[in-house]
Amino acid sequence: MKEFSKEYKEFNEAYLPIIHIDKSLEKYKGKVIFKEQLDEANKTLKRVGLPKPKDKK
Repeated sequence: MKEFSKEYKEFNEAYLPIIHIDKSLEKYKGKVIFKEQLDEANKTLKRVGLPKPKDKK
């Protein structure tokens, strides 16, 4: 239990959310569900590009 508490504290200090992914979602892995939206997003990314990452200080 001490190890879990230590890990949880480290995650909490890093401001990372602790989530549990539902195993029933595995059936969607590798499938495109919203094809039209994905195509539109890819077209926009090709035109505009991704934002440049900010420097971590």
